Amino acid sequence: MTRDIATRRSWLANHSNTLLNKTVYRMDALQEIISTGNWSLSLPLSCRDIQLTESLLTGAGDARATDLESPRPMLRLRVPMDQQPAVRELQVTLIDNGISLSIDGVFGDQTERAVKEWQNTNGLTVDGIVGPATWASPGLDEPI
Repeated sequence: MTRDIATRRSWLANHSNTLLNKTVYRMDALQEIISTGNWSLSLPLSCRDIQLTESLLTGAGDARATDLESPRPMLRLRVPMDQQPAVRELQVTLIDNGISLSIDGVFGDQTERAVKEWQNTNGLTVDGIVGPATWASPGLDEPI
C-alpha cells in the first residue's frame, strides 16, 4: 500500500494538469497515517462498488494513458437532454450487449432505463448515471 501511495503521489505531483499537483497532500496524509500505525486495511476491500484485490493492485492491468488524459464523459438524464457523441456510443454499446434500446443519440428516459438495466445486471449501483464505474464495467469498457 505504501508503494502505491508513493506512486500516486509522484503521478499527481508531476502531472501536467496543475490542479492535480495541488492534491498531493492527500497522499501525504495517507502516508502519515500508515507511518504512525493508525492504518489497518486488508484486501480484498470494496470502495464505491469497485472490488480492490491484491492481484488488481499488483497486476500489470490494461490501463492506457489515454484513459487518464481524456476520460469519457459522465452521462445522465438532464434538461436539456444530453446529445453528445458519447450518448450514441453508449446506446450502440448497450444494444451490442443485449439491452433493448433505440439509437437516437439522446440521453432521455429510454436510455436512462437501459443504463439502469445494465447497472442492475452487472452488480453496479443503479442510479442511471454513466460515470467511471459504469464506463469501466465489462462490455462498456472499450470505446467503439
